Amino acid sequence: MGPIYPIWQRDTNGDIILDGNGDRMFDLGGGTSIYKWAGHTRPYAPNSNLMLTLPMDERSTALNNFSARLGTEISFLKDFKFRVSYNTDLSNYFLTTYQNYLYADAEAVKGRSTKEYRKVISYTMNEILTWAKTLGSHRVSLLAGHENYEYTWSNVYATRTGFTIPTTELVAASVAEGNSSSSDEYSIEGYLFRGDYNFADKYYVSGSFRTDGSSRFYSDVRWGNFWSLGGSWRITQERFMENLPWINDLKLKASFGEQGNDDIGTYYGWQSLFSISGRNNGNYNGALHSQLENKKLQWEKNSNLNVGLDFSFLDRISGTVEYFIRNSSNLLFSVPLPQSTGISSNWQNIGSMSNKGIEATLGIDILKGNLLKWNLEINATSYKNKITKMPLGTDGKPQEIVSGTKKLSEGHSIYDFWLREFAGVDSEDGSILFYKDIKDEEGEVTGRETTKDQNAASYYYVGSSIPKVYGGITNTISVKGFELSALVTYSLGGDFYDSNWASLMHTGAFGSHWSSDILNRWQKKGDITDVPRLQNNYTAATAASSRYLIDASYLSLRNVTLSYRIPVSISQKLDMSALNVFVSGDNLGLLCKRKGMDPQQSFAGTADFTYVPSRIVSVGLNLTF
Repeated sequence: MGPIYPIWQRDTNGDIILDGNGDRMFDLGGGTSIYKWAGHTRPYAPNSNLMLTLPMDERSTALNNFSARLGTEISFLKDFKFRVSYNTDLSNYFLTTYQNYLYADAEAVKGRSTKEYRKVISYTMNEILTWAKTLGSHRVSLLAGHENYEYTWSNVYATRTGFTIPTTELVAASVAEGNSSSSDEYSIEGYLFRGDYNFADKYYVSGSFRTDGSSRFYSDVRWGNFWSLGGSWRITQERFMENLPWINDLKLKASFGEQGNDDIGTYYGWQSLFSISGRNNGNYNGALHSQLENKKLQWEKNSNLNVGLDFSFLDRISGTVEYFIRNSSNLLFSVPLPQSTGISSNWQNIGSMSNKGIEATLGIDILKGNLLKWNLEINATSYKNKITKMPLGTDGKPQEIVSGTKKLSEGHSIYDFWLREFAGVDSEDGSILFYKDIKDEEGEVTGRETTKDQNAASYYYVGSSIPKVYGGITNTISVKGFELSALVTYSLGGDFYDSNWASLMHTGAFGSHWSSDILNRWQKKGDITDVPRLQNNYTAATAASSRYLIDASYLSLRNVTLSYRIPVSISQKLDMSALNVFVSGDNLGLLCKRKGMDPQQSFAGTADFTYVPSRIVSVGLNLTF
């Protein structure tokens, strides 16, 4: 509710109106309560005043968490170890949502109360057998294991209205408004094997294989097989490196591996489902077909090829450079269906995608004195994304799928924006302008022009959310027991679709706030601006377009920590091996193109109304006995 609306009723002189008891009268902007005010009904949020209702309402959550970690390890036959571990987590939530019966939204139904109970249980069971043997310069280790994970979520809720006394308890209400219950179950089981070989701390080879079964897929295709193979060579262990003492470490490494993904946002992706919530017809049960069966739905598979070099020079400089290729096949996606099916979409394995890029880390000990030390560490990542395969349509051509601000098609990235292209504002009448393709008789594009009709505008690929480079910088300075560290993260390039800002650039709605950028709107003939005129129901002005694409570059001060290590002579007198005191701050600042925008929200470059990360300052002690 906008702050433009007053808290108290006031007369023509601006004085607060009092009731018969001499108490100030709240301004609810309408309603039928004792605070009704003839002729002063608001067009926005009538019968509302949070200063009055918040103390009377309740929105609360009571949470209980229980976690247990159990494990045991047995050594036998000299080189064997067998470990069993069991982890379980139990969470109980009790939620109350209550709107009072005297004022505001629930006044008409004499109050509303909802009670909801949720229970979440998960457990993980692991059985791991290992064997390790050293024979001279040869070291071999083998591992075999079994994993099992179970997850259960359940809830029940009820809502009642019709209160005559101030309580949240449902028993005091006379009308049952709604109630329901539901539950979800998910399980995954896996078998894994791994082997490692090391010769003289010089040559390393490792390999693994695992097979996993997910309840999200049909039994015939439930199991997925994944493997990996890697090796490394510590070049500095070779004899020809002995005359190069300034090279402390040099290691060449390469690996190829596969991982599976079954995360599709639903636990029942392959099944034919019916929606029964709210589908009843009077006293008769009802159901609506909501999802088509797909017994062929299976694991999405991601393969990774990594080639890299670890190095350390002059006892001061160290780092890693790595090139990677990550290919994804059998991509899991909710594919839109024709409206004639009566079902909006269904889950399918639709195509393939490739990511290629470079990751680098560099650490430098700028100062290494006994009293003063300064370490700088920088990491950076840059990569490209491309869809390499889409499923064929009925015309035999690769399909194209529009999803929000993106269009998935071969040769493009899943992060490429697909939008109308903003062409400015007409200085004659303040209309917003978009680009539109000009086509010949054969349908070939021969040029383009501007249009004021958002429905006639053409769509284009107009940018990508992938930055040119992103990473972090850490500085650590130590002097006489004090240590100061600061972490800064950064991103250069890429675009961000700021839908939050777009919602603040509307053409006018009662009680809704505007961005200050609305002051730059077109107002008279000849005005040169990029903000169109204000006019009620002018939908073209708010149509999604590249107008709301903003440079996503940012610099964020993520953490600053100052600590002091108490001298050992003092901590030992307190029977402690170490004692540290510290003060730390998180999310202390953000610099970006638009104030209030948070491009860190999503790598996909889209915004929602999620709160920005909280700024946290903490003070504490670290004790080691």
